Amino acid sequence: MVQLLDDNDDIAHHTLSKKRAKVVKPGRFCSEVPSETISPKNFVPGSEPFVMADFTGLEQVCRNAGATTAGFELFLSQIYESKDIVVSFLWSSLCSNYSSTSVRFCTPSIPCVNWNCSCDRHVRFIRVGSDLLGAIFHLPSDSDNSSTAYLLPLCECEGPPESVLSSPTRLPFFCEVPLSARWDGLLAILRSNQTRKILYNTQLCLLTVFRHCQQSCLSPIAATELCQQIVDPKICMHLCDTDASESSLELETLLMQNNIRVVQDMCAMAQMRKVARAVSRCVSLMRAVIVIIRK
Repeated sequence: MVQLLDDNDDIAHHTLSKKRAKVVKPGRFCSEVPSETISPKNFVPGSEPFVMADFTGLEQVCRNAGATTAGFELFLSQIYESKDIVVSFLWSSLCSNYSSTSVRFCTPSIPCVNWNCSCDRHVRFIRVGSDLLGAIFHLPSDSDNSSTAYLLPLCECEGPPESVLSSPTRLPFFCEVPLSARWDGLLAILRSNQTRKILYNTQLCLLTVFRHCQQSCLSPIAATELCQQIVDPKICMHLCDTDASESSLELETLLMQNNIRVVQDMCAMAQMRKVARAVSRCVSLMRAVIVIIRK
C-alpha cells in the first residue's frame, strides 16, 4: 500500500484558523474547514455530485497534492526529481484514460452520457473537457512499498474562493492551493523535459487539456509544447502493428499480451467507497504500465 503522510509533515503544515489551530497535513483529504474560508456564492445546496463518504479509503491509495501550498511544492519537486512518472486522468464519471473506448455502452432509445462510448452520437472532445475530476500521478521506485501516488484535483474544492477558474464538479474536501494554480502545475509538468511521463492514450488526455484551455479563455497551447518527454504505450504498440484494431490496443489487452497481471488488494478495496475504488484501480494499472515500458 502507498503511504499517505509525508515524512516532513511537521514542516509542510498549514494553520487554517488563528482562533483554533486546525492543521491540515500534506496529503490529507479533509472536509473540515473554517466558515470564513468558504465563499457563499460557491456553495449551492445539493449541487455537489460527491459527498465525503464517497472518498472513504482514498488516503490508503494516494495523497492530496493540493491540500496545502507546502505539500504542493513538495509534490512538484518530487515530480521533477523523478526519472519516470506515470500520469492518469480521472473524470467525474469515474472513467479514466484507461477506460475502454471501443465498446458501445448506450442503446438507441436512451441518450448517451458516456464520453468513452464508441457510438457517434456525441463529440468526444466536448465531453472529455467538461467534467475532469483530477490527474493521478504515480512515482515508481525500486520497491513497491516506497512508491508514491498523488491525486491532483482539477475541479473546485472546499477552500479559498476561486475567482479565476470554475468547474461544473465540486469536491467536498479541502484544498489550500487554488484551482488555477493546480492547473498551472499540471501544464508545467506536461511541458517539462526533465521527467519522462508515461501517459496511456495521450491523444485523449491532451484533448482534455486543450478543451480546458478553450473553456477558460487561456492562450492556445501547441500540442508539441505539451508533448515533452511523453511515452504512450498505445502509440508504441500501434507503431509495432499499424493494422491493429482499436480493441486490441486497449490497455488490459496489452497487459494480457505481455503476461502482466494487475495486482489489487481486494480486502482493502472492499472497505473503500466509489471514488477510492476508481483511484485504486487506476494506480494498479499505472504500476502495470510502467512494467510494459521497462520491458
